[in-house]
Amino acid sequence: MQAIILCGGESSRMQPLSNKNFFKIQSLPLIQHRIEDLQKAGFSKFIFVVSPAIQEQVQELVKKLDLTAEILVQKQTGGMSQAILSIPRDLLNQPSLVVSANDSVDLDLLSQLKQKSENMQSDALIVGKKITEYFPGGYLVVDDNNMLQSIVEKPDPKELPSDMINIVYHLFKNPDQFQDLISQLQKGSSSDDIYERALASLIESGGQVEVFPYKGAWQALKNPWHAYSKFRMYLEKSPASIHDSAQVHPTATIEGHVVIEANAKIDANAVIKGPAYIGKNTIIGVGSFIRESFIEHDCTIGYNSEISRSVFQDNSSTHTGFIGDSVIGSNVQISHGVCTANQRLDKGLIEGKPKLGVAIGNNVKVGIGVKFMPGVRVGANSIIMPSCIIKSNIPANTKVPSPFKFS
Repeated sequence: MQAIILCGGESSRMQPLSNKNFFKIQSLPLIQHRIEDLQKAGFSKFIFVVSPAIQEQVQELVKKLDLTAEILVQKQTGGMSQAILSIPRDLLNQPSLVVSANDSVDLDLLSQLKQKSENMQSDALIVGKKITEYFPGGYLVVDDNNMLQSIVEKPDPKELPSDMINIVYHLFKNPDQFQDLISQLQKGSSSDDIYERALASLIESGGQVEVFPYKGAWQALKNPWHAYSKFRMYLEKSPASIHDSAQVHPTATIEGHVVIEANAKIDANAVIKGPAYIGKNTIIGVGSFIRESFIEHDCTIGYNSEISRSVFQDNSSTHTGFIGDSVIGSNVQISHGVCTANQRLDKGLIEGKPKLGVAIGNNVKVGIGVKFMPGVRVGANSIIMPSCIIKSNIPANTKVPSPFKFS
């Protein structure tokens, strides 16, 4: 069975972090989790539609995993329709599952889709999930028999057509014919909803598009603030454990659902309250408090630090300070006394959330005593000099001078 994995987007909403498909969760890039889950469900052939920026990384991953795969560069930006048009038609002559590389679901769903592909009654099947709060995606209108009537893309939150959203796990009996519909609609159009219009065209021409109501776990990764929920979803699938080679000081406290990987070191009087993940070779310093946070491999959390509801990518470090409701990229150095404000004094929402810290891109250096206001983003390769108060977003490759002069 063939899976088409779409990863040709630019991950612009994920800034200042790197491409979301290679965001690490439990030491593996997100796209590798997706591949391995599909393999467990019985998918053995893969087509990757990639952006030029990650082509080499995907090639290396395909080689590492010894996959039977085609790697195709998306020819133009323009969403899922351009991704499908980037695939040679002769590769679409069999039932195929179109998958978003960054939508995480339960393995059971993939197994069910594999089974349905073997005896498809409808022309297409797409996965829908009922939600209780607004999500900026496609909303599905279905009839009493779970047959798709229409998709409304990113509707006004006050005028939602339904409570069911489209999750990009789409099974096509004849994907080559669906590509033909996209090609016809694409002519003379610059619209970014061609894929959805092609589904509507399929229905109008007498085709049947079944909606599979999914009730399991699901988490997208559209922006940095989704990273915490994404990591938490994966941790829930793993049993609590402490690797035999990890060093946990007798005075350290480990509570709740915690995973501590190989060669990690938890120093004296440190407290880790789950759900939490401590990656390989990571050091949690004396007296540090890790609460509901996920820290990747080869990180150092210095003496007496507090890390709450945050995510650290690999090879990053922080000294004494507070990091709350934040997402920290790879190779980030955070100096002593840094604090991330995570709540407005007036209790107002920050990007729709009551608490939000800072998102820091890769290879950033933060000087001593820096304070971040809620919801700030810091671009990759930037340097923030000591004692700054950061109130607004910092572009990549920026040096922020200190407010004080040092002689």
